[in-house]
Amino acid sequence: MNRKPIIALVLLFFVVGINACKRSKEVEDPTSEEKKGPEVILNNNASSLSTRVSYLNDAVSLMSVGDKAVESREDFSQYNLQLIAEVAAPTYQGKTLQATHIDFAGNKVYVSYNTRGETYLGGVDVFDVSNESRPALVSQAIMPNTDISSVVYNNNYVYLASATDADKDLTLTAPAVLDRIALSNGLLSNSTGRVQLKGFVGKNIIAKNNRIYVVSAAQGGLSVVNPSDFKEERYTPFTESVALSSNASGSTIFVLKDKPGQIIGLNASDLTTAKTIALGANLPETESHIEMVNDNFLHAAGRAGLNYLSSTGALLDDIAVPTDVPNADPADVVCNNVSINNNLIYIANGAAGLYVAKLDGNTLVLLGKASLGASTNYVKASGNLIFVATGTGGLKILKMTAVTTSSSTVPCENRSTLASDVNGNRNLNSNVKEYFSGTTTLGGLNVNSNAIFDFCGSLTLNTTSNINSNGAFLVNGALLANQQLNINAFAEVVGSANFKGSLTVNSNGKLKLLPKVSGELYPITGDFHVNGLAEVNNATLQISNRLSINSNGRLRLINTNLIVNGDFDLNGTIEFVGTCNVIVNGRYTKNANGSVIGTNTGKQL
Repeated sequence: MNRKPIIALVLLFFVVGINACKRSKEVEDPTSEEKKGPEVILNNNASSLSTRVSYLNDAVSLMSVGDKAVESREDFSQYNLQLIAEVAAPTYQGKTLQATHIDFAGNKVYVSYNTRGETYLGGVDVFDVSNESRPALVSQAIMPNTDISSVVYNNNYVYLASATDADKDLTLTAPAVLDRIALSNGLLSNSTGRVQLKGFVGKNIIAKNNRIYVVSAAQGGLSVVNPSDFKEERYTPFTESVALSSNASGSTIFVLKDKPGQIIGLNASDLTTAKTIALGANLPETESHIEMVNDNFLHAAGRAGLNYLSSTGALLDDIAVPTDVPNADPADVVCNNVSINNNLIYIANGAAGLYVAKLDGNTLVLLGKASLGASTNYVKASGNLIFVATGTGGLKILKMTAVTTSSSTVPCENRSTLASDVNGNRNLNSNVKEYFSGTTTLGGLNVNSNAIFDFCGSLTLNTTSNINSNGAFLVNGALLANQQLNINAFAEVVGSANFKGSLTVNSNGKLKLLPKVSGELYPITGDFHVNGLAEVNNATLQISNRLSINSNGRLRLINTNLIVNGDFDLNGTIEFVGTCNVIVNGRYTKNANGSVIGTNTGKQL
C-alpha cells in the first residue's frame, strides 16, 4: 500500500484533515500539459444515495460559551435555527471519508472529501437544495488514490485542489494536482481532467475572472489555470501558502501564508504584489482560512482563534477558542474556518463545535454555541442554509430563518381612525382591504375571503370574531378579544394580546404572536385549540383551561415558556426552538400521533 511520507515541515492533521505529503524527494517542475484525468467511481442513483441522509427538523438552541461577553438570547430570538438533516460520510472498501470543503452554487452544494492517515482516498458529493427543507443528495464520486482538499464550481465543472498518489501515475512529478469533473444535467460524470501543480498538496481554490486560482503547499505556490484549455497560464511560488480569497470584483487575489504569517494581495491580471499584510510570527500549524468582509478580513487562525483584521492587518476584534472544552484534547480545539452570511458569522472551532457570532460595526458579538453535539471541521453558509462538516461523522445541514416582525405592507403613520361600534359586527366582504389606527372597540369582526383588516393601535373585540378562508387579520399594538376568536386563515399580532374567550386555529389557519417586549405574557382564559399552525416568539403563553393540539396541528414555541393550567392533549406536533420551559398543572396526554420536536425544560412531553 502506498503511503503519504512525512516531509520535513509537517502539516499537522487537525479536524479538516490536511493531506500529509507523499514524496520525500524534491518536487520537480510540472509541465503545463493536462494530465490523465483522475479515476472516479460514480453513483448517480438518488434512491441509493438517499440512504445516507436522515431528515430531522430539530430545533437548535444556542448555549453560552467562553469568556467573551455573550449577547442576551433576545438578540438571537429574531432567528429560527433548525437542524434539518444529517448526512453520513461516504465509505469505500471499509474506509470512512471526511468532508474538507463546501461550495454553494445556485441550487446545488458541492462537498469534497479526503481520508485521514496514510491512504489517498477522496470524493465529491452534489446536493440539490431547491427544497431547502429537504436537501437531496443526488450525485457522488469516489476517487481512489486522490485526497481532495478544496472544491469550487465553475461553468458546469467541479474543480478540485487535490493530492494524489503520484507513484501510481508516472506522468506526474509531484502529488499536488488540480482535478476537474464535468457535470451532465447537474450530475457528476466520467469526463475528467488533471493539471500538474508544484508542491505536495493542492490546498485551496477559488474561481474568479473566468480563471481558476489554486494554491499548493510545501514547495508550491499559486497557479492560475484557464478553464477553456485547462492549462496553467501563470504561476508564482509561495512557501507554505495555505488559503485563498479575493475582493468582490476579483481584481485582487489574497494568499494566506503561515511561514511567516502574511496575507499577500496580488493583482489578478499579472500576479504582481499589490500589498503585504504582516500577521506577526509564524501561524500555528493548524488549518487556517481567510474570508473577505468588504476590505477587511476574517481570519480563522487555528489555536489563535478568530481574528477580525482591517485592510492593513490591524486587529479590530477577536474571539478566542475556549480553553475548557470537556473531554477534548486541547490540540483539537482550533478555529478551522469561518463563513459569514447575512451578517451572521459561523465559526468551525474543531472539538469545541460550531460557534455563532454577528458583526456589529467592527465588533464581533458572540451569540453562542450551536448545540450540535459534534466537532466541526468546516462550515459554509449561503441563503438560509448552513452546511457543517463534522469529520468522519459526515455533515449536518441547518436552516436559519429570520422571524418576521410584521407582515403588514402599509406603514402605521397617516392611517385614518375607525370609530368604535361596541355592539355591532364589522364585516369585510371578499377582497375588501381596510387599514386603520387609533383606539377602537368593535362588537365583533368577520374577515372574509381575500379581505384584509390591518390595525395599528389598541383594538378590542367584544363578541365572537372570525378570520375566514384566505382572509388576513393584522394587529400592530394591542389586541383584546373578549370572546371566542376563530382563525381559518392568517392572523398576526405584533405587540400584546389578551384572549378572554377560547382561541381556535383551524386546519388552514395560521397565527403568529410577536411581542415588542421580550417575555410578553399572552394569556388565553378559555381553551386553545390548534388544528393549523400557531407560532409564539419570545414570550410566555399561559392557558387557563385546556390546550389541544390536534392531528394536523402544530404549535411552534420560539424562546417561549408554556404554562397550561388545565389539561394538555397532544395529538399533533409541538415544536421547541431555542430555550423553552413547560409547566402543565392539569393532565397531560400524548396520543399515538403526538410529536415533540426540539427540547425543553420543565415538564417533559
